[in-house]
Amino acid sequence: DHLMTSMLARELIAELIELHEKLK
Repeated sequence: DHLMTSMLARELIAELIELHEKLK
């Protein structure tokens, strides 16, 4: 399901952004 995939991708991106912010 495409919607499910885009939702998962968004969650992954959010996780990466949080991690990046922590590393600053």
